[in-house]
Amino acid sequence: MSSDSLYIMYGDRPRDMIKEILDKMDITKDIPEKDSLIGIKPNLVLAKPSSSGATTCPELVEGVIEYLKSNGFNNLTILEGAWVGDKTSLAFKVCGYENLSRKYNIPLVDLQKDNYLDYEVDGVTLSVCNKIMEVDYLINMPVLKGHCQTNITCALKNMKGCIPNKEKRRFHTMGLHKPIAYLNKILKQNLIVVDGIIGDLNFEEGGNPIQMNRVIAGKDPVLVDSYVAQLLGYDLEDIPYIKMAEYISVGSTNITDDNIIELNKDTTPMTIPKTRLVEELAKNIDENMACSACYGSLIHALDRLDNMGYLRQINERIHIGQGFKDIEGKGIGIGICTKGFEKSLLGCPPKAKDIVEFLKNYI
Repeated sequence: MSSDSLYIMYGDRPRDMIKEILDKMDITKDIPEKDSLIGIKPNLVLAKPSSSGATTCPELVEGVIEYLKSNGFNNLTILEGAWVGDKTSLAFKVCGYENLSRKYNIPLVDLQKDNYLDYEVDGVTLSVCNKIMEVDYLINMPVLKGHCQTNITCALKNMKGCIPNKEKRRFHTMGLHKPIAYLNKILKQNLIVVDGIIGDLNFEEGGNPIQMNRVIAGKDPVLVDSYVAQLLGYDLEDIPYIKMAEYISVGSTNITDDNIIELNKDTTPMTIPKTRLVEELAKNIDENMACSACYGSLIHALDRLDNMGYLRQINERIHIGQGFKDIEGKGIGIGICTKGFEKSLLGCPPKAKDIVEFLKNYI
């Protein structure tokens, strides 16, 4: 697999999905030796289960572990450092990682308790934990979710768990974006597996879970984050650290249709939990057998439009779902199943960014 390809698979069986993706990617060719130390870095920002939209699904990590072990790679470790104010050890327990550790005999490394060294990149000095720098092959497993300060958090920002607590505090005084970009010049990710099964609408700590039912895999964290930004309804200019990382040669933002490889189409019924915020955003939606990936994109788009001050200007009903196939209507339709509507945005599923632009033009 080339570094400019992204693999996407839809569904709600993360353990099986990631095995199929990794088999298609044939990642074993990229790992130097059978005894190479392979580090798995999930997003366990705090002690909340993945159903909250905050943390990486343990079933997805289990699929990665089983795939690696079945191919003779047994020198594995899981590394994480929770955010300041929470304990990584508690997150390991609550999020199901202690069970994974016992089942597969894989050590858990609490980076909050690790020593660190300073590294300099283009005049910027950053502290990075020692254990993460000892890894031969790094698998980054972030969650596809929004963030209240940086708009999104995914591949690039998930590396913030690899620095000591004192540096996490300093990142905020530095404005977050520049240190996030430069940290990724120091820490090389070999593989990114994005947990897009359940993420949060706009907060890193969960609370407004959105079921997007997809797993995304790639080798370029900049490309991954560029794609994820579109999925969540943002332009690259809305997340400055992405372009900063490209500028210092961490990766590329050049997404084309040719480097997006979808292994299947989403057919999973919509199961998004109806939090108060989601219910408010969905009040103008007519949903009829919508798939989770499509419906999730629409919810993210409506949240973006709400933040931009456009949502209240949408006076017509928005139709979405397989139940609208072969139906002609005068309202607004989102997704290929609503192509018979007078105003329809195709896509299966469409990206939130495309939905945002479509609805803005309609307004």
